[in-house]
Parts: sequence; structure tokens; C-alpha cells
Amino acid sequence: MNRKRTVFSNCLRYAVERELLPTLPLDKVDWTPPETDDEIDFRFVPGPKLAKELIDTVGEQGARGRHLMAFFGCLYYAANRLGEAANLREEDFTLPEEGWGEVLLSTGTPRVGSGWTDTGQSFDTRGLKKRARKATRPVPIPPVLVHLVR
Repeated sequence: MNRKRTVFSNCLRYAVERELLPTLPLDKVDWTPPETDDEIDFRFVPGPKLAKELIDTVGEQGARGRHLMAFFGCLYYAANRLGEAANLREEDFTLPEEGWGEVLLSTGTPRVGSGWTDTGQSFDTRGLKKRARKATRPVPIPPVLVHLVR
């Protein structure tokens, strides 16, 4: 919320600078963000058994289902962001016969809508989030995902 308020405040400051607004109206607002509860409500998060059942069921839905099985497996087991998982290719995976594998994340393609991109497409191709601080990020993947992706 603070980040969005800062961006909004900067927009209003720019409007005052361009003389589109007489004063900065945000100074007159006395508001504090409500306290948030960062606790996860596990009623809405599938446990390992249910997640496996859901992913397996998706995989039974033909060729598209097998594709989505790997996608949802990456989301659940490797904790990829949607844009990262959508951009993965076969060559990004190291899939051993046994044990843990690895997926190398390098880009994401978040869907943002064509009005918000420079190209007019509904997605942007970007590097990883800034906190990764590298062009690529290796992520270990558990054996169950190795077999889903295979």
C-alpha cells in the first residue's frame, strides 16, 4: 500500500507542478492503512495429497492437460511465479533419473494487458524480479516434479 501511495503522490505532485492542480490534496487526507494479518488460511491452500490429486487429474485431460500438469506442478512444487512458469522451456530443466532436479529461471512473461505494454501485446517479457539480482536463478525441484515434467 505504501508503494502505491508513493506512486500516486508523485502523480499528484506532477499535476501540481504542471499547474493542473492548485495544491497537493493528499496532504489533507488523514488515513493509515489497516493492519493486515499475514497468516495463511490453509482452508484455501491445498495440502500435498490434494495438490497431487488435482495435478494428476489435470494431466488426464489429454495433451493440453499433460502440458498444464507440468505448469501447475511448477507452481506448486517449485513455487514459480505464473509468468516464470509460463515461460519455461524443456532446456531450462535438469531432470536426473532419481533425486532432486533443477530448473533455471531466466525470464518471466507477466500478463498485463495490451494497453500497458510498449509492443501492444498482452504480456511483457522481463528479467527476474529485482530481488533475484541475477540474470538467472537456479531453483531446486523435488523428485515428484521431476517426474511430472518428464
